[in-house]
Amino acid sequence: MSWAIVVHDEAYMGDFLRSLLADQLPGINVLAVKNFADVRIDDLERYGLGECRLMVLSFSAPSHPSDPPPIEGNRSGAIAFINEIRRTRPTIPCIFLTRVVDTSSQQLCAALENVRLLGIQNINRTLPTAVSELVFNVRQGAQKLPHDVDVDITLLLGGPCTWGMFGSGGSALEDAGAFDIEERQLRELIEYSEDATTRGNPNMIKQVGRKMYETLFADSLVSAGFEIALRQNINIKDDTYLEAARFRFHLDSRTNTLLVETLAKPKSRRNSEEMQFWMLSAPIYRKYGSRGERKPLFKDRVTRNEAIDCLVIQGSADAFSAAAPVSSDFNAITLAKKEVGWLEKYWHDHETDFRLGHVKVMRPEDYPDKSYGEEVRKALGERKWHLIHYAGHSSIVGEQGYLVLGDGKKDLLDIDTFARDARSAQFVFLNSCSSAKGIFVTKLVEKNIPAVVGYAWPVSDRPALKFSRQFYTELFEGQLSQRFLEYSFMRSKAHLFHNDEDKSAWAAPLLFMQTSHADRD
Repeated sequence: MSWAIVVHDEAYMGDFLRSLLADQLPGINVLAVKNFADVRIDDLERYGLGECRLMVLSFSAPSHPSDPPPIEGNRSGAIAFINEIRRTRPTIPCIFLTRVVDTSSQQLCAALENVRLLGIQNINRTLPTAVSELVFNVRQGAQKLPHDVDVDITLLLGGPCTWGMFGSGGSALEDAGAFDIEERQLRELIEYSEDATTRGNPNMIKQVGRKMYETLFADSLVSAGFEIALRQNINIKDDTYLEAARFRFHLDSRTNTLLVETLAKPKSRRNSEEMQFWMLSAPIYRKYGSRGERKPLFKDRVTRNEAIDCLVIQGSADAFSAAAPVSSDFNAITLAKKEVGWLEKYWHDHETDFRLGHVKVMRPEDYPDKSYGEEVRKALGERKWHLIHYAGHSSIVGEQGYLVLGDGKKDLLDIDTFARDARSAQFVFLNSCSSAKGIFVTKLVEKNIPAVVGYAWPVSDRPALKFSRQFYTELFEGQLSQRFLEYSFMRSKAHLFHNDEDKSAWAAPLLFMQTSHADRD
C-alpha cells in the first residue's frame, strides 16, 4: 500500500500535517512520528520504500526522543535521515519544513534533487502546491503565480472590520490590522452602494468607489497603515503595484450589497476626477458567510488536471409572460441564443485541449413535447457537473428567487431546488439579471457550491454577451489568467470597462469564491 510520512516534534502540528496530506493524497496511508529515531530504516524497507510517495521532515525534529529539539539552523538530523533513505531510493520526494527560510537552508535544499523547502507559517497554503509538483508532477499553470500578495478584508456591520496580508508562493509574509470605522460610516457605504446598484449610473459607480477608498484606506490611522504595508510588501514600487495583489472581501447578508469591486482612488492630486479602479489591476472577489468546505473549480488537483463536465442551460429567448407566482412579462433576449450557440461551438472545437468531459447544452426548442423545466431538473441530476452555465431570465418574488425558463408553471425553477440539484458543481455562472442578490447567492452557498458569478443589477443583452465570451476565453486560453476564475473575472470586467458603451455594466458582475487559505493559489 502506498504511504507517506511526517516527522515533526510537535504532536499537534504532526496531526495537522497528516490531515492536510490525507486530503492531498487520497487513499494513501499517512504516518506521523515525533523524531527520526522512531523511523527505523530497516522497518521502512520492509514496509516498502518503493511505496513511499512523500516524506515531510521538520528541521526542528530531534534525532532521538531523549534529545531536545535542535536550535534553528542545526539541520544535521533531518539531512542525515534523508541521505540515509536515499542510499536505497535516491529520488524519494521530500519536503523540509523550517521556521525560518534563510539563505543557508535554501542553499542546502537546492543541492538536493526532488526536494522543496517550505516555511511552517504558511504551510496550509504552500503544502498542496508542493505535493502536486513532487508527487503528481503537476505545475500550477504559470511557473510563477500572477500575484505576490493576498489580501483578506472583512467588513461586517456590527462585527469585525479587518485586513490581513499574506505572501503567495511560499512567502512567509503575514501582516494584519483593523479598520477604525464606525458602524454609521459602514452603513453610509452600504447606502451609497445600494443607490448605485438601483440606478446603474457610471458617475455613481465612480462616487461609490471613491467613497469606499476615502472611508477605509485614505487615512492611514483608520486603516492601520494598510496601503503603506501593501506597498512595502510588494516588490513593484511604481503605480502598477496593485497588479501584484489579489483581494478577497468577506461579507455577510448585511454588507453583501457593498460594491467593493468599484473601489477606486484619484490617479493624482492634480486630477481628482480621474479614478484608478483597483478591480482593473487586481482581482477582487467575495466570500459570503463562513462556508468554504469545497474547493472552487480549478482550485483542486482533479479539475485543474483532468476532464471537467459542463452543463449549459438556456432559458426562453422569446418574449413571454411567466406563470404565477412570478406573473411578469419578460422581453425577448435574442442574444442568449448567440451566447449559448457560441459557447457550444467554442467548447466543441476545443474539447481536447480544454480537457472537457461531457458537455450538455439545453434549449427550450429542443423539448417541444415535454416540460422544459422538468427536463432541466432531470439534467441537473444526471451527473456531477463541475461547471453549470445559465443564460436566461431570473426573478425575485418576496423571499424566493426563480430562474424563469419559460412561460409554463413548471418552467419556474426556484433557487432552493436549483441549488440542491446543482450542489455537486464547483462553479455556477448565472448570466441573468440581479442573480448576485443575496437571495440567490445564499442558497448556493448553503448547498456548498464554492464559486458563483452573477449580476448585481439588470444588464442589457450586449454587455452580458461580451462579458460571458471574454470570461470563458480568458478562463481557458488567457495567457496569464488561464484556469484562474478570479483573473478571468478581472480581465473580463476590464474588457467591458474599456470596450462597452454602457460605462456602468462592467461593475455589475460579481464573483463569489468560498476559498480557504489552503486553496487560494
